[in-house]
Amino acid sequence: MAKASKTNRKAKAGKAGPELEPTPSLLLMDIGFRTALRIGRRYMERGVLRKQLGAEQAKRTFKKNSGVTKKLTSIMVSRFAARSIPGAMLVGSGILFKTLYDQRKAERKAERRAKAEARSETPGGPGKA
Repeated sequence: MAKASKTNRKAKAGKAGPELEPTPSLLLMDIGFRTALRIGRRYMERGVLRKQLGAEQAKRTFKKNSGVTKKLTSIMVSRFAARSIPGAMLVGSGILFKTLYDQRKAERKAERRAKAEARSETPGGPGKA
């Protein structure tokens, strides 16, 4: 009896049943994940812009910044960052420096605006102190 059960298992293991090729399944799964990520990213970007700029300005900014060049650049940079730790460090530090640069630029603009308002509020008109 023990021999019969072993031969049955061997026979069952050797049978070629209907096998699915893993490539189409993986392809469909990949497309599904990428679609979900793209939709989620779009809603997150809109939410962040809406919070920072307000609803109307965010709508205009989101439409203006959705060009092909931006998309291709972000794809290339994200792939570069995902391939290696030095790439991730380089991209991360670039993002950090860009953020600091933008903050400093906004501070300078606010200072200039404050100086211009102070000049316009002086008695006797602008340019006269």
